[in-house]
Amino acid sequence: MEKKRKTVLVISHYFWPEDFKINELVFDLSKKYEVLVLTGKPSYPSKNYFKNFIHKKIKNIKIYRVPVFRRTRTNLSILLNYLSFLFTLPIFGLFYLKDKKFDFIFVYQPSPITVGIAAVIIKFFKKSKMALWVNDLWPDTLNHVNLPFVKNLKFIFAIITNYIYKNTDYILVQSNSFKKKIRNKNFKKKIIFFPNWIDTTKYKKKIIEVKKKKILTSNVFKLMYIGNIGHSQDFMGILKILKIIKEKKIPFKFIVIGDGRDKLRILEEVERLNLKHHIYFFGRINKEYIRNYSKFTDMLFLSLKRNELFKITIPAKLQTYLSLNKPIFGLISGETSKLISSMRCGITADSGNYNDAAKKIIKIIKNKNILKNYLSTNTTIAKKQFYFKNIYNDLINLIDQK
Repeated sequence: MEKKRKTVLVISHYFWPEDFKINELVFDLSKKYEVLVLTGKPSYPSKNYFKNFIHKKIKNIKIYRVPVFRRTRTNLSILLNYLSFLFTLPIFGLFYLKDKKFDFIFVYQPSPITVGIAAVIIKFFKKSKMALWVNDLWPDTLNHVNLPFVKNLKFIFAIITNYIYKNTDYILVQSNSFKKKIRNKNFKKKIIFFPNWIDTTKYKKKIIEVKKKKILTSNVFKLMYIGNIGHSQDFMGILKILKIIKEKKIPFKFIVIGDGRDKLRILEEVERLNLKHHIYFFGRINKEYIRNYSKFTDMLFLSLKRNELFKITIPAKLQTYLSLNKPIFGLISGETSKLISSMRCGITADSGNYNDAAKKIIKIIKNKNILKNYLSTNTTIAKKQFYFKNIYNDLINLIDQK
């Protein structure tokens, strides 16, 4: 008689067709366990992208979606999106799952931390073990929010965070530096390093439209940025770097694949700085087709604004870039900068140091042979820390633990 498969509940604000790391993990978990996903209706980065998404099931994964306030590009809509999810998740979740039993609950926590409140409530009623995967560190992240009234609520979020950490069985952290920031001694034994992994995406071939192909195949140095166009990624700083390079009359192209709520402001600044013949916005492209574009670039560009929290954060974009086997240029400090150096997969300049970044890029443009030293991204170090199978097996061991 076949042994009954364990049942795992995944709780996440974001899930397919939204493009987040949690998707890969869920699809692989479903090969071994019965997996159910409790999530919101897709709205990141814009609800307009997801008019025909599947509501109830994908492959063999059952999906329960709770209503959330529609997310647009405004701060207010994002706040309402977060708050609506906070309230609808436990109410609708407990209703949808009233007859279900779970062996394990896995919670994906980028921002905000409040997803953990609903998870703890559901854990209490379902009597399951629970792991919280911390991708953004709260309440520390509030130090870098440009909304004064939210910053003033930091002490409340400290209480909320401690409550969630206290009531979860495992605290999985995406950066080793997070361990030092979680100061409560009672939580130390729960903390496990659980990083993002090198993408397992099965890349597909695609015919690129003529206009974009002409840009990609032009005989100049090409930098490519893939991902969200937001405040945290310091796009205004990127434009300062490009302006310095342009003023030196050095030919280059900077290609952006992605979208985000800062895009309109950035487009206006591109026009003002007269950079429109140097920076090109290709829009959002499905992940499985990315390599058709990235193979033409000389370097992939990674950036985060200068602040203390980002120094200890490893953006998932790093592991995405590693999967594309291209040298990386990082306008980034702290742990990620050290990783890029130790893996010899690229060159970095400290966040906010635009002059140094421009000088280093100019040096590379003038002598592309420098890049030959940074092409071995699949090093032993990278595989050991960020290889999907190893990270996945760590989670399996937690789920199967007696």
